[in-house]
Amino acid sequence: MAAAMGAAGPALRSAVIQCVNQPAASLAVQQAAIQAFRLTPVPEEASQIHSKGREILMQVLLDGASPMQKRIAAYLVLMKDPQPTELAQLADALPNEQDQQVKSFVISHVTNILSSTEPATKELRQKILDALQGNEVGAPMDPTKFSRNYKIGSVEGNMFFEGSSYLPKEVMLEMTLKAFGYDIDMMEVGMEGNGFEPTVEALFGKNGFFPDTALETMYFVSENMPLRVNEILQNMLPALKKDRKKRQASQNLMREIGRNLNKLVNEMKTAQSPEAMVYLRLLGNELGYLKTNEMEELAYSAAMMVDSMFKMFPTDIMKALMTKADNTIFAHYIFMDNEFFLPTATGVPLRITMSGTFTPGIKGGLQIARDMSEVTFMPSAGIEFVSEIGSHIPEYINSGLEMHTNIFHESGLSAKISMESDNVKLIIPAPTRPTKLIKMTNTLVAVTGSEVKTIPPMVMDKVDVSECTPFFAGMKYCTDLQYTDAFSHETAPFFPITGDSKFAVELHPTGEVTEYTATIAYELLREGEEGRQKVDSVKFVLRAEGAEPTEARAIMKYNRRKNVITADIQIPDYDVEAGLRLGVVDGNTKGKGTHSISLDLINKNIPQLSLVGHANEGKAVYHFNNEHFSIAIPLPLGGKSTEELNFPPALTTPSVSLPQFGLEIVSMEIPIPELVVPESLTLSIPLFGKAEISTLMKSNLYEMEASMAAGKDIVDTPSYSAKFDVRGTSPVDILSFTMTGSGVLATTDSIKAHLESSLAHKFLEATVVITEEATFTDKLNLKSSSKIEAKSPLGVHFILGHDGTTGMNAEEISAHSDFKGDFTAGPVYGKTISTQSFAIFPFRQEAKIDSTVQLESTLVKAQNTIAATLANGELSVVSNTNAFEDHLTHVAELSFKDSKLSLKCNANAVVLGMKIHNQAEASAGAGEVVMRMETNADHTENRVYSLLIASLDVNGLAVNSDATIKLLENEATHKATLKMNKDGLTTSGTNTLQSPLSLENTFNAGLDASTATLSIANKAAIRDIKVDNANTLTITLSSLDFNSKAEATASEYASYTHDITINLKPYTASANVNNNLNVLAANFINEAQLQAELYKMDLTGNLKAIYGEEEIKHTYQVNYADMTANAKCSTIGKLFGTHMSHNTELEVVGLAARITNDARFNSQPFRFDHTIRCSIVPFDFNLDAIFNADGDMTMYGKHSAQLYGKFLLKAQPLAFASSHECRASVNQQLDNGFALETTLDNKMDTVLSPQEQKTSFRMKSKLNEHAFNQDMSVYNTAERTGIEVSGTFLTNMFNAESTENQEFTISSFLKYDKITECQIILFPLIETLPAFLESVKVVVVRVAEALQDYINNEEIKAKLEALPQYVSDFVSH
Repeated sequence: MAAAMGAAGPALRSAVIQCVNQPAASLAVQQAAIQAFRLTPVPEEASQIHSKGREILMQVLLDGASPMQKRIAAYLVLMKDPQPTELAQLADALPNEQDQQVKSFVISHVTNILSSTEPATKELRQKILDALQGNEVGAPMDPTKFSRNYKIGSVEGNMFFEGSSYLPKEVMLEMTLKAFGYDIDMMEVGMEGNGFEPTVEALFGKNGFFPDTALETMYFVSENMPLRVNEILQNMLPALKKDRKKRQASQNLMREIGRNLNKLVNEMKTAQSPEAMVYLRLLGNELGYLKTNEMEELAYSAAMMVDSMFKMFPTDIMKALMTKADNTIFAHYIFMDNEFFLPTATGVPLRITMSGTFTPGIKGGLQIARDMSEVTFMPSAGIEFVSEIGSHIPEYINSGLEMHTNIFHESGLSAKISMESDNVKLIIPAPTRPTKLIKMTNTLVAVTGSEVKTIPPMVMDKVDVSECTPFFAGMKYCTDLQYTDAFSHETAPFFPITGDSKFAVELHPTGEVTEYTATIAYELLREGEEGRQKVDSVKFVLRAEGAEPTEARAIMKYNRRKNVITADIQIPDYDVEAGLRLGVVDGNTKGKGTHSISLDLINKNIPQLSLVGHANEGKAVYHFNNEHFSIAIPLPLGGKSTEELNFPPALTTPSVSLPQFGLEIVSMEIPIPELVVPESLTLSIPLFGKAEISTLMKSNLYEMEASMAAGKDIVDTPSYSAKFDVRGTSPVDILSFTMTGSGVLATTDSIKAHLESSLAHKFLEATVVITEEATFTDKLNLKSSSKIEAKSPLGVHFILGHDGTTGMNAEEISAHSDFKGDFTAGPVYGKTISTQSFAIFPFRQEAKIDSTVQLESTLVKAQNTIAATLANGELSVVSNTNAFEDHLTHVAELSFKDSKLSLKCNANAVVLGMKIHNQAEASAGAGEVVMRMETNADHTENRVYSLLIASLDVNGLAVNSDATIKLLENEATHKATLKMNKDGLTTSGTNTLQSPLSLENTFNAGLDASTATLSIANKAAIRDIKVDNANTLTITLSSLDFNSKAEATASEYASYTHDITINLKPYTASANVNNNLNVLAANFINEAQLQAELYKMDLTGNLKAIYGEEEIKHTYQVNYADMTANAKCSTIGKLFGTHMSHNTELEVVGLAARITNDARFNSQPFRFDHTIRCSIVPFDFNLDAIFNADGDMTMYGKHSAQLYGKFLLKAQPLAFASSHECRASVNQQLDNGFALETTLDNKMDTVLSPQEQKTSFRMKSKLNEHAFNQDMSVYNTAERTGIEVSGTFLTNMFNAESTENQEFTISSFLKYDKITECQIILFPLIETLPAFLESVKVVVVRVAEALQDYINNEEIKAKLEALPQYVSDFVSH
């Protein structure tokens, strides 16, 4: 809104500022009107509206009766660009401000501005200091009670309190990014709340639910605790001592908690509902805005929807599903219904809709009976998408294309269950119809009004594939795929609009199975002698009933006495009979302490595989430790006697008097001895001793033995150890292995730890040894040593070793490390040695670091040393690298001394006989940064050299670059400079190449506050070819000038020059282009000028092509001014004796246009000219076109031809007239005396109007003395409608008696008289048509014979054969 209001006129800004104090506007509207000016830039001119607006905002700020948030909003807007008078008023009013919230916020905001160091706030800080006149702005107030402004870097936040409330009324957090000289609002988050105090007070206030309930609980606990515990609680919670009345009242804890809960509910009901608002802005755009009342509406809508869903399922449906098996339930849900319109050029909107419907359903239910229960569950689901695109105007137009896409799935289960005491039987009837697992169809139809038609496919290549595959007994699954294949047709549309398509996967019953049954039966068998062995038997039977039943049977037995499990599987139809026997052999038969497990796999009662495993019971030994440690556990009420605990000294029994029974028991006292609770209980726990575990497992395939021990060793020196040993043995060597490990920890004057582990295998042997030792004297010393070694018979061997020491005391921290590694793999080897050490003296601020790394391998050999020292505030780091036997060396030195950081690098390398040397230096001090890099490479006479120097100081940045490359006889140089300071940026450079190809490039560029310049010059030469090019560009704040000149020559045969100038100024532009190209004797010249202003343009130019005396010239001109446009082009040429000219002109004035076109072509054999005139005005179009051509040539005689054409057209809204006339004639006089004269005359006239429509066609043709004329007329007038056709043939070919011409005429017509409603038809027939056709046939045969005799003449034949050569010679000359 702010950006739009800033671009609007003063009237809008005045209307918004008036809303600030408008009584009818709410506080939120008044505050929004003020905040609308937050992002509006302050105008440069001090307009009346602007001044009046700032006065209104200042009145709001100084008005103590205005709300706090409104005053702070006005303050923030004014502080965007405060005036000195405004700051002075604020400084005078701030000490006397009564609203502490406003005062606290202004003090914090001004304090943040004064403490800022940003350059952007420098001017504002000075204005504030001038207004304060040396006075303090005020002391900051408590941030937990008073409003405040926070600012950390680019993050700024505001927190507003109101009155004496301890909850903030509004919180805002804003992050601003300054980039490219602009302040960009990245993110703003705000939250405003009202009315939360009663809720918080009821929950956490002095008499709130949580404090009161917690105290009641503490009172209850303290009353039921001993005195000592009670004293501890009172010391922790002094309130338990003070409030005795409340303490006495807390007799029933649950009753008190219930009372507090009821109190909380009543207070929440009577309190006003709190309101809150949260918003989020990102990059100035509001992404989210939410109020609490909107959340309540959402919750209410969700509750209504859930209630409606539960009402959709009445209790009768659920009851039917549980009592009957023939229920049918379906639901329809429209989950998508979208519609939108797009505009079109025709004015009829394009309507696009898409809807989706989901239809789930089930058929079936559950019916439970005593003898047979039945369950049926057949779910199905369908999804339909309907997409439509077309035109739709209610009650007028409804047409378009619809595409229906359906996805359907169904499955089902129908079963019967019968249960008896020893078996359960499940019966599943076989399906009688196909089951559609998934079916997808796509149909395309055309909709016109209420009529729907299927659209046939454009391509007839249809794919229809159906396949069925057996699935299981009685069932097969089938797939069906249908679609139109249009991939080979480029004009066909894409799928799916190529035509109808279908894909389905179904289960089809074969009819061979009527039902499927599954039976589970249990039976207790007795086997062995006299049936003493009890055997549990469970039988599983799967059967497919039908003409050829199929059965699968599985029997599991368990012998309780022998602990043997057997399983047999039988499938007779597939010749499957397999079994499994798993048993545990009694330990007494195989040896004491050992158990055996046997596993047999049986096929057709023949054992195929037997496995027997022996397992040792395992041995576990624990050695107790004689040492122990004691724990004293303090007891509650420790040291207290019964007297101190207020125990009575004696117990008094009550007196009992029962005269009816003669029983009288007097009261008596039983003294209680004094007891004292011990202060603590001492618990002795023995220290961990040593545990040993071992186990052994054997089988006919593998043996494994494992042992482990861990604990304290019984020696004089305290030590702890652990070890393990795992061995595996197998007839297969690659499965055998041995793995051992041990660890020892001993403590004397030092702590020592030793760890060792090994692995032995056929393909690998590995050991790991780690030793650590720590001694504690006046210095802490740590020593460590580790070694890892592995080798393999495959030729791989590697060793890694590390030794390190570390020392530490109050004066020094030091460490030393050695690392060695060897690797060998066949002919490849590698070796590395690394040594590092350092010493640090914290209190002397000194340190020293040394490092050496050596690497030697089959491919590379290298060494690196690093030495670093820090002393007396100076740092020095030196690195030296050597590789490939001194073929690569690198020395680097980094130092910091006298507040100056320096870096020096020196590198040398030899590559393929080329010596490369690189030297770099850089330093950075307090006011200067310097860098220098030099590279030199030599190879015999070839050399590469480059030098780069850069410096940055108070005078600016300066960069110089110099490079030279010499290769054989070729040499290239480069020099460039760049300077940047307060005056601007300048750069220049030169690039040259001396070789058979000579190049020179120079460039200069400059940039300051008002002008940017760039000039580039290029020169090149190779043999006789020379190129010279210069380009300049100048850009100011209001203009652009560009000039490009080029000259290129290639000996004396070709040259090219151009001169291009472009000037751009405010509201004007001009351009001049001159090109000249000479190739051999040809010359091409191009000139163009452009001048453009506001609503005015002038473009002229010409193009010439000259070759000797031949010349072609083309000129053009385009003008536009005052709603008038004119375009002209002209072409004049003379080429090989041929003259040609072409002129075209287009003139547009307002809504009228005029077009003229003239063309002339004149050559010796051919002449041609045409003229076109066209005028266009609103509702009137006229076109006149005339065409003339004639030509003559001599070839075996004289030939001449004439052609004439004329076309007239006139069109108006209710009238159309056209006339087309064409005449052609050909005269041929051959050398042999044969003459031929041919003429053709054609004319067609058309007149169309609402009153009448007429068209006539006439064609006249003549060949020597023979003539043929045709006439045709079609008309429709107010009186009659008709068509008339006639033809006349004049010839003497059918006159055998004389040479005079005979006339043959045929005519016919069809007329309809609208007045008399009379029809007249005339269609003449020739009575002697067969004789007429026979005579025509005789004439044709005679002409053909005469022509053949003429061609067979030897002289004529020779002339025809020489005709191609004659034509070729004529064209070439």
